[in-house]
Amino acid sequence: MAQESDSHKPIQARPAGDAGTAKPKGAPVKTPAVKTKVVKPEAELVPGPDDERLSDAQLKTLGLFQKLKKAPSGEKFRGSIVLRRFRQGTAVCRQGQPGSSAFYILTSHDVLALRKHQMEAADSAERRETLAAEVAELEQVAAKQDAAAGPRRVATALLLAGQAVQPRPRGVWERIGDFLTSADTPPSAAAPEAIPNDGPTDIDYATRRAPMHEGEVFGEMSCMTLAPRSATIIADVDCYMLEFLRNIFDQIQKDAGYKEAMDKVYQERVLKGHLRRLQFFRDLSDAQLETIRQGATLETHDPGTVICDEHDPSDSVYVIRSGLVQVVQGVDVALKADEIEDWSALCRALLEGGKSTVSADETPASEKPAEAKASPAALLKAGKKTAGPVASPKQKIWEALPKDARDAAKQVADGDEADAAARRQIIAGLHEVMKNREWLAAKEMAPPLASEDVRGVVEAFPKGVKGIKKNWSGVEVRVAGRLVLEAIFPKNLPKRRRFGGPPQILAYLSRGDCFGEMGVIENVPRNATCVAYDHPPDDSGRKSGRVELVRIPAEVFRQLLDSSSELQSKVMPLVEERRRKTAEQTQQDPWDPRNSVLSTPEFRDEGFIQGQQLMLIDLDRCTRCGDCVRACINTHDDGYSRLFLDGPRFDRFLVPSACRQCLDPACMIGCPVGSIQRGDNGQIVIRDWCIGCGLCERQCPYDSIQMHDIGIVTGEGTPWRFAPESAAGGNGWQRAEFRDAHWPQAIAPLLWDLDVQASLSGIAANGRWTVGDATVSEPLCFRSQFIHAPADGDGGRYKLQVTSGLGDVTVWLNGELLELSQDAPQKRRGTHESRIDARKLRRGENVLAVRVAGDEPTTLDYNAILLSLRLDRVPDFGGDGGAVGTEIELVTETAVVCDLCSSLAGAQPACVRECPHEAAMRVDARFNFPIG
Repeated sequence: MAQESDSHKPIQARPAGDAGTAKPKGAPVKTPAVKTKVVKPEAELVPGPDDERLSDAQLKTLGLFQKLKKAPSGEKFRGSIVLRRFRQGTAVCRQGQPGSSAFYILTSHDVLALRKHQMEAADSAERRETLAAEVAELEQVAAKQDAAAGPRRVATALLLAGQAVQPRPRGVWERIGDFLTSADTPPSAAAPEAIPNDGPTDIDYATRRAPMHEGEVFGEMSCMTLAPRSATIIADVDCYMLEFLRNIFDQIQKDAGYKEAMDKVYQERVLKGHLRRLQFFRDLSDAQLETIRQGATLETHDPGTVICDEHDPSDSVYVIRSGLVQVVQGVDVALKADEIEDWSALCRALLEGGKSTVSADETPASEKPAEAKASPAALLKAGKKTAGPVASPKQKIWEALPKDARDAAKQVADGDEADAAARRQIIAGLHEVMKNREWLAAKEMAPPLASEDVRGVVEAFPKGVKGIKKNWSGVEVRVAGRLVLEAIFPKNLPKRRRFGGPPQILAYLSRGDCFGEMGVIENVPRNATCVAYDHPPDDSGRKSGRVELVRIPAEVFRQLLDSSSELQSKVMPLVEERRRKTAEQTQQDPWDPRNSVLSTPEFRDEGFIQGQQLMLIDLDRCTRCGDCVRACINTHDDGYSRLFLDGPRFDRFLVPSACRQCLDPACMIGCPVGSIQRGDNGQIVIRDWCIGCGLCERQCPYDSIQMHDIGIVTGEGTPWRFAPESAAGGNGWQRAEFRDAHWPQAIAPLLWDLDVQASLSGIAANGRWTVGDATVSEPLCFRSQFIHAPADGDGGRYKLQVTSGLGDVTVWLNGELLELSQDAPQKRRGTHESRIDARKLRRGENVLAVRVAGDEPTTLDYNAILLSLRLDRVPDFGGDGGAVGTEIELVTETAVVCDLCSSLAGAQPACVRECPHEAAMRVDARFNFPIG
């Protein structure tokens, strides 16, 4: 609890006759100053029954805060820090759920120090006695831990990925086709060793879990960016965790002591694993990996910061520790030495900025006699009198140039144009000026920024010129800086290519990915710009987060490469393959801006230019036969269509909701487990550890990603037969062999509406059902058949949930009565559930039968739920830690996106191939949009 403010303490009266306090009669009485502690409004973390709010003195007993030079105040920011107690087997947080906080796992010594402090400050004997007993127990635990080899494991991070989708039955001809094309089918992507996790260690791909140890911090990305939780954390033992919000975490992260400790943990426990995930380092020995680890340094970049520029020297290889990096090609702001026609003229123009502009009536301070301190008015008057002229834009450039670039400019201006090293120094210096945000925001830059060529570009940047200091990204600063240099030196610098087309986003890289290795291996300048990225600027649902990188110097990387012939034999084929792919991506000239179609507002606003594989349906040719949709469904084992014939119209074309293979794929941004990736053909691939959070679906601006229910029986879309009990045909209707073809059919969820009432009226012969009558006059019977294909050796459990507005529910599976349970919240919702052993499910066809009844007669609201039922497999996470017997929230959905049929021979999309009228096509909208 926060301590009482001094302002609430009573003011003590002074003793009578105290001469030191005597005041003249009638003089105003002065009250002693009272120090007031300002407490911020309550934050959102609310303690539970076993949780505590700690005072600042109590927080300082914890190891996390002892390392900080200036610990954040829990009393000032009430509700921003809560100490939570978790019992063995309870969930700390669940994957896919929104997150806004991070956690610190208290060590045994943390809890011991805290309880000792509380015991000393206890205000009652009973409280001291209770704490003394806990302290005695904690001392034993701490002693055992001191004797242990490493930190104690207290929790497990579990990745509950989507269950296997029920495959649809495949016909004979399809199986024959699979056999004939199997030799040409590209292999699926290799499974990784680990899956990114918002914690100190990544999750093992095979076991889908990672250990959590005391003293660790996790949940950083959710805290910083509001990203969904990347895993479910289960307490293996009774433990304490400190939960805190971003305002506290920001202060912790800025502390040098904390950063040093966390960097050490990462380098010792995680870095080697990240290196082994990379193709180049997969087979290195431990000694070789240790060489890289020792030479590596850690860096932090704020969102929007350019990490390296296209055409910069390749001096490092980077591995991403946390955050997101955007790799973009075509920013093209770098100056090239061979494009400058007259180096002497350029350097003379630069030297003009170095000339003194001190006013004639100004006297250098060192030559002025010492004077008495002047008044503010005199200083203001003197300042107005002696103010010199405003610096010119050229002078600001000269001041911003590094010294070596100035010296090189003087050398070349004197006639030594052939000195290549001096030219490189000048180019590098001008590049540094372009990147300088403060230089660009200086008042002297207002005239060139207002010039026509520059203004036309920067007005489209966030908040225009006013956004230079805070709103422009690093790339936007560079583009504007290049244009400003051109405006100041129009006769000396070449014009940047204005019609190079939009920059192309090559990739979004996340935790564990590597970049920069190609330039280092080939010893060539970088071929892309890498930006510390976070999320689209209009995505207000998330906040900016920093990017942390491991930097491996080029000399360390090359030394390792030279010393290992085995590594060379693996690296060089990869280099050749990447070179080929890069050439394919960039071999076409950018789109021609003179094309009136591509420059129309509709083409731009609909995002067509993003489409490298934009699907079009020529409505003049299309006969609406639906073969394209059927081909899409038949191509994929899960039976889901990736193609929906709905979307914007442009000219004679329909642009359906199918993946466009965007230049800037916003769907890939921020996946908490990194399951959405680029495939070998540039297609979007959603890997099998998708947790169904739906972030990619929400971020795709073109509705190209759908979330599909992956239950064995789903609550929506499942067909059901139904009938009143009087027309059901006796007691045999629950059995699997019962014939129900004469029963009416409806799609789940079944609602109490006019259609259902009409169906009941049509099948019942007793006249008890009338359309428009809200009364349910007798029990209702439902049946549904489903196909189940369990995995070999499947000995897991299944969970059935059934909901009905009629309170009495009975369920049979293949004629066997199931035992249902219901807790208080489920009773309020009308939900029952049952746990089913795998042996009760048959391979192939199964039948569910449900009877629902109420107090006869029962009146239901219109559209009330008659029946909604789903059946899911419960993943088995038993075997270690506290996960045994723990109920984990089910993943019920998975993201589905068009993969451009990349798994097929030739990677030709089936929707295009199977169109009988050649109406369906895939085009790169930048180059060959078919107009005319």
